[in-house]
Amino acid sequence: MKILFVNTRERACGVHQYGERLHYVIRNHIANSEHTIAAGSFDTRDEFFCCAAALRPDVIIYNWQAGIGGWMSQAPFDLNCQQVLCYHDLEANFAQFDAILFSDPTMAQHGNWHPIGRPLRNQISTTTRISEVATIGINGFIGAWAEVAFSHIANHFDRAHIRMHLPFAVYGDSSGGMAKGAAYNCIQAMPEGFTYEVNHDFMEWDDLVVWLSKNDVNCYLRDPLMNWRGVSSACDAAMCARKPIAVNTCNAFRHLHDCSPSIRVEDR
Repeated sequence: MKILFVNTRERACGVHQYGERLHYVIRNHIANSEHTIAAGSFDTRDEFFCCAAALRPDVIIYNWQAGIGGWMSQAPFDLNCQQVLCYHDLEANFAQFDAILFSDPTMAQHGNWHPIGRPLRNQISTTTRISEVATIGINGFIGAWAEVAFSHIANHFDRAHIRMHLPFAVYGDSSGGMAKGAAYNCIQAMPEGFTYEVNHDFMEWDDLVVWLSKNDVNCYLRDPLMNWRGVSSACDAAMCARKPIAVNTCNAFRHLHDCSPSIRVEDR
């Protein structure tokens, strides 16, 4: 069986990064002598059609989200193969696809929707730091709700070293206004006894995992009042860093809400 995995173009995007990890898992853990997989990011539909005509795949997997737009918004196409969509969080032509893949382990299979696990790669071994001052990481696009996370930290710690990795998102924060604003607000509210680092550079996966591994805990808080249809991929790299993770009751983290003991800040 031949599989064509089609990813979005821009790397500084959570959707694209998810696609890279899913392709990695398929290529290294599913593909074998009976299955081959090719991957591509195409500027135009014509480029995609040329590749599909040359490869003649049995299955095409589109990693796409409606907010990105572009030629993939017209998928699925009139092609002689199965066509599959990776769902993230916005509406698409669901009924027209042969299958929908959704990385939400809490969802039951229904219709053409198929739940899959979180695609992770390159976990690293870390050693536990023993320090009088906690090092806490805040990481993510679109400002990562950093001000709320920092406020929670400041209310529970007398001292801490806050490390912020808030890269600019191509879709939603291309100028970095939200990322820079979140960092500025945290710095302005920094009480005595707290220190900080700020990094707005986009990191490739392996570099991000190493960055996260240097923190005692990585904190991910998002708006709990929003009804998040998708599952956040923000924590995926932190899982591979194998360091403690803190989340809140936001349902974008529902795949982590059953951890025992709880890792929700409202519980501990």
